[in-house]
Amino acid sequence: MAGSPRKKPELTKAQRERADAADKALRIQVGENITRLRMALGFTQMEFSKHVGIPAPVLNQHENGIYLPSIQYAMKIDKVTKCTLDYIYKGDTLGCPGTLVADMRKIPQGAKKPLT
Repeated sequence: MAGSPRKKPELTKAQRERADAADKALRIQVGENITRLRMALGFTQMEFSKHVGIPAPVLNQHENGIYLPSIQYAMKIDKVTKCTLDYIYKGDTLGCPGTLVADMRKIPQGAKKPLT
């Protein structure tokens, strides 16, 4: 029927589960990227949140993979750290300063506190 909106096909349970798993994996990866960046700069979550202008509880939720950061928050991180959105969302270090990349590589997987 012309002019009527097309109904989206329903996803199967398996398709929903795969999509949910992919979404969760992305949130976790982005959170690890932000954590690694913050730690390479030597900030605690509280210090970093103040430095970039993101509420500390929100930063914590991003780092723990609960939510993806909005473009606005990711751009605040980008502006302060000089690491591009490609790093924040995809882990692509080409858009980050070289010394910062070297420091990020020293941080163990899953670490949550700055190295001392």
